[in-house]
Amino acid sequence: MSDQLNQKRSLNTAISNSNQGSSEVRIPVTKSLIPGLISYFEEYGEIENVTVLVRFKDEKVAESVLQKRFHKIENRIWTTESPKESPEQPYTKKMKLVQSAHILDLSDGILLNIFKRLDLVDLAHAAETCVRMDNIAKSVFALKHIKYECHLNDETIAVLPRFGDLVKELEFFGDEDEQHFDAVLKYCKNMETLRMENMYLNTNKWHTMIVGLSKLKNVHLEDVGGFEFDDEANGLSMATNQSVEELSLIHCGFSSEVFALFVKMMPNLQELCIYEEKKLTERYMKQLGQLKALKRLEIECQDIAVQALLDGLWLNSVMLEEIAISPCSFDPETIDDIISTITKLKTIKVLELSCKFESVLEDKHLVRLAKGLPLLSKLKIRSTGMTIGGLKDVLRFAKRLTQMTLHTPYPYPDLALVAIGAADYQAILETVKRRSNKLNLLLCLPRKVDIDQIGADVRQRNSEWLEIRRSF
Repeated sequence: MSDQLNQKRSLNTAISNSNQGSSEVRIPVTKSLIPGLISYFEEYGEIENVTVLVRFKDEKVAESVLQKRFHKIENRIWTTESPKESPEQPYTKKMKLVQSAHILDLSDGILLNIFKRLDLVDLAHAAETCVRMDNIAKSVFALKHIKYECHLNDETIAVLPRFGDLVKELEFFGDEDEQHFDAVLKYCKNMETLRMENMYLNTNKWHTMIVGLSKLKNVHLEDVGGFEFDDEANGLSMATNQSVEELSLIHCGFSSEVFALFVKMMPNLQELCIYEEKKLTERYMKQLGQLKALKRLEIECQDIAVQALLDGLWLNSVMLEEIAISPCSFDPETIDDIISTITKLKTIKVLELSCKFESVLEDKHLVRLAKGLPLLSKLKIRSTGMTIGGLKDVLRFAKRLTQMTLHTPYPYPDLALVAIGAADYQAILETVKRRSNKLNLLLCLPRKVDIDQIGADVRQRNSEWLEIRRSF
């Protein structure tokens, strides 16, 4: 008790003899006063920081100390700086200890910047130390790795127990490992987007994953094999994932039976993209009619049973808004029926048809599309034999059209625009400009088509309405 009283008296004496600023108290501290210094002043109020001034008898000592920026003192790292020079206290005889840098003394902002430089495994290890580190590590993960790309291996999967609930988008590729898929199912419950590439995945495991990830919205599969419709697949429950809205299948080679299983698993699909190198059969195409919520459909493959596709959509009253088909092989005997079926899909707003050269669409076909699709706002046709007169008719009937792209075929110049003179150009331009809805018209013509009568400066000036390019 007597020692504490003597210490307080010494502090009071020192304070009474010190110079006081607006927010600081200067104290000539001796070794005997250092213990209890902080606790003493905390009785008066919150302390912003504490500066210790060390004066050496020999100024050369101070100079050597200042040359070393960091000093370890009792498991803490301290930085030094020279105090402001004054006549009474030359800086060469002093060392100012200004900062304690134990990792737990660092601010959240500094720790955040440090953690941003860690790899995922080290970040997961840091998160295991305490609640504060865990919160900061999760903030870093949410900033940098919310889209998590990984090879399926023990090291990358090891971070999922710590951060899996933060993963919104997961992209992985490599060989199948049952434990890895189990980890994704267990820890990534909030995942919304799943991308898988170059993998082999059996149908049963895939069904378990899709049904188990209840918040999944987007699925992208590329070069993913192993899907077979065997007795095991046939015995799968009819459990579904109602949340999946978008599906992309690229070079997966699904049979019509496996594709039917996908349709049943994801009944609320709104967007579907299929890219295949094989022919898509009528049975395959008819399955699309079961997707009642489908809004956007994009198909590109070696050959497509177009009529079966359109019949399935129309007969099941699918309210499709966008459809892109490539390539379209229209038989001269069936092309009229196909165009007629397209016009029955009254909800279509965006139509893209990439036709084979032998399936050139002529004026009468495009005019029927313009008349039969009242909501059409975007039209893109590759391989069309449209004339200038037919183009004017389409622009007159398609009232809501805002974007139109026409590619004319090189092998059939007798069916296509073979030249555009200044008068033709001006007539098309005026038709476009007179529309109540602004339209951007792009004409992609073979190089042999003469457009030199229209000056380059004129084409550039009017490109927001009418643009002409040579595409071959």
